Amino acid sequence: MDWIAAALVLISIWMTGEKNRWGWLVGSLGAVMFMIITYKKHIYGMVGLDICLLILNTINFIKWSKK
Repeated sequence: MDWIAAALVLISIWMTGEKNRWGWLVGSLGAVMFMIITYKKHIYGMVGLDICLLILNTINFIKWSKK
């Protein structure tokens, strides 16, 4: 699951660089997967970071969808 989450984050960075608004959605999926992984491994500081990334991805997806 770690590898899938990392791949999703990398793909989302590439998609966003290509100005594809769906990159934010893919990044959100990766952030949720990392949130689950870090919670199960009791790395609670990273869970907070993953929540922030999920919020930022959501905000940016909404902004890009309005254009």
